[in-house]
Amino acid sequence: FIFISLLDSCFCQDSKLKLEPTQNFPRWLEDINSRTDQTSGITFIGKDNSNALHFLLCDDVGQIWRLIIDDKDNLSLKKVSFSKNVEKFLSSFHKKDFEEIFYDKYDKKVYLSIEGNSKNYLSEVGIYELLFYENNLFSDSIVSISKIKFEPENIFLRYVDNNIGYEGFCADSNYFYLGLEGLNFQPDS
Repeated sequence: FIFISLLDSCFCQDSKLKLEPTQNFPRWLEDINSRTDQTSGITFIGKDNSNALHFLLCDDVGQIWRLIIDDKDNLSLKKVSFSKNVEKFLSSFHKKDFEEIFYDKYDKKVYLSIEGNSKNYLSEVGIYELLFYENNLFSDSIVSISKIKFEPENIFLRYVDNNIGYEGFCADSNYFYLGLEGLNFQPDS
C-alpha cells in the first residue's frame, strides 16, 4: 500500500509539476568575442575556485569549447585547442562530426562521440577518449585522442551508417549508455 501511494504521488500529480526557466536563461551560447557553431553536445565538468560552472561543448563542425558561467550568470566561451598529434589524427576524417561530449565522473575521463561521414564511415564512427594537457580538465588544450574499442564490435556497429552514429552518451558506475540516431528497426523474432 505504501509503494502504491508513493507511485500515485509521484506520477499522478503531473499538474503540480511546473518547469520554469532560471532567471537570465535561456540564452544564446555566445560572449562578446565568440559564439559556438552547430553545438551538438554539452557536459558539466565542475566548478573552479571562484565557484564558476565549467562545461565542455562540442560542435558538429569539429570544435570543442569551454563554457564558463560565473556567479552573476555571465557567460564566457573559450575554444579548446588540439595538439599537433590530435590535429593529425583528426585530419584523416572526412568531416569532424562531433555529436556528444561526456564527462564520466566515475573514471574522471572525457569522451567524445564522432559520426562517420564518408564511404569509410565505419573507421570514423565511435566513442573517443580525450586527454587534456597535464590531465587537467580545466586546461584549454587536448593533447591525446584515442578510440574506445567496444566488444563485440559487430553489435556496436550494427545500426550505424554513413552520417548515422551515436548522438547521446552517458554512464553510471557500471555501464556506458549510447543513444543511436534515427534507429528504425524491427526486433529480431
